[in-house]
Amino acid sequence: MTRTIDHGSFSSGRNEPGMLYLCLLRACSKNKDLCAGTRSHAEILQNGLFEKNLDITRSLLSMYAKCHEFRKAEALLYELAHRDVFSWNVVIGGYVQCGRSNDALKLFNQMRLEDCPPDKVTFTSILKACSTLRDLSMGEKNS
Repeated sequence: MTRTIDHGSFSSGRNEPGMLYLCLLRACSKNKDLCAGTRSHAEILQNGLFEKNLDITRSLLSMYAKCHEFRKAEALLYELAHRDVFSWNVVIGGYVQCGRSNDALKLFNQMRLEDCPPDKVTFTSILKACSTLRDLSMGEKNS
């Protein structure tokens, strides 16, 4: 069954444009609807909302990670002028959830090279990645 999202069905007198895209991207993430998510991404870029709305940016990262489109998720991450810990965690966590622990560790190392301090969420993901790889020494080194 194909699901389509009718952009015209979201009309509200006080609704800012970003709210529509947040709802759309969350639905695309939940349903793993990459096609609708990609269309929404194009509209977000066209409307100049990408860097203006951090919630939209994070939702895009999450949608691509949940749809297992890690090339797009990483490309989007590197397009950001400011990569915060939440943005890194979305992609790192996505890799771990998909069993791509080596990729999660590589991205974690890049995060550290860029002097972005990890948080509890980061360490939880990295410890899970190390556990999956059975790499105790890496887990001890990164904690």
